[in-house]
Amino acid sequence: MVVTAFLTTISMQGFAQNSVRWSGLFYMDYEYVLSSSDEEQEGENGFDYRRMYLTADYTLSEEFSGRARLEGAGGPESIRPFVKDLYLTWHRVLGDGHNLILGVQPPPSFTLSEKMWGYRSLEKTIMDRQGVSTSRDMGVSATGALAGDGELTYSLMVGNNNSIRGEDDKYKRVYGQLAFLSDNVAASIGGDYASGEDRNGVTASAFAGYGLTRFRLGVEGFFQQFDYVNSNVSTDRMGVSGWIVTPVTERVELVGRVDLVENDIGSGSVDEIFLIGGVAFKPNRKVHFIPNVYVVDITGQSDLEIAGRVTLHADF
Repeated sequence: MVVTAFLTTISMQGFAQNSVRWSGLFYMDYEYVLSSSDEEQEGENGFDYRRMYLTADYTLSEEFSGRARLEGAGGPESIRPFVKDLYLTWHRVLGDGHNLILGVQPPPSFTLSEKMWGYRSLEKTIMDRQGVSTSRDMGVSATGALAGDGELTYSLMVGNNNSIRGEDDKYKRVYGQLAFLSDNVAASIGGDYASGEDRNGVTASAFAGYGLTRFRLGVEGFFQQFDYVNSNVSTDRMGVSGWIVTPVTERVELVGRVDLVENDIGSGSVDEIFLIGGVAFKPNRKVHFIPNVYVVDITGQSDLEIAGRVTLHADF
């Protein structure tokens, strides 16, 4: 007990000196499977958590700050916590308003669209959900403002293209994005190039969103192509997502979204339609109860995937 108290005291002293701010969030669901192409899944229901974050945002000085975040994921077999973010930001090293970020971090792919969407607790944005681009990569990025007011920004990154894991080959992924963000309008255009031992891939994406107070809407699209090194085969896919969030009262919002995806796999295509809708009740700005329904229609499957959920999202 004495040792524990001592270590705690030392840790708290270090935190006070370096200015660490702790935060977290979690998503929990009760889900009932109404329809499935697998008849054994119909009627399945239960409580589970999908995500849990514990985050430390730290400031070392005017030049250095960063983030360390642990994530845990639920499911049939719970996953032990893992490092989600671990990066250091070196402010103004490239000039006033131009920074370097080193470590495990979000690539400049769909960060802006996810922020505008605002309901990650219901579902990932289309590029994340489809695995078009990883939500995290380990590498180095440069960010900064291209206009004096900071509305137009750029992001460039070189990463391992191995998500949160360490590098296991010599190949890399290069990302780039231009973004515009004002009081009511957000837009971005970006892309990346991924090299590999057996295939090389290129991705292009664009997003446009509009928000006025709590009402907002957005459209996001992507195109991705892979060329296989040892053959003349190439595959491509594309998708578009549209969503709307509209207030009903001060504490109630309606949420709706549709994704359309086409996957060209050489011998044919697999088309997917994804729909989700819900009503978000907010008894507190950090607590959301969201009854929702999602539908997945995949060409070739005999039945729709339909499930009803009650999602709890809490920040702390």
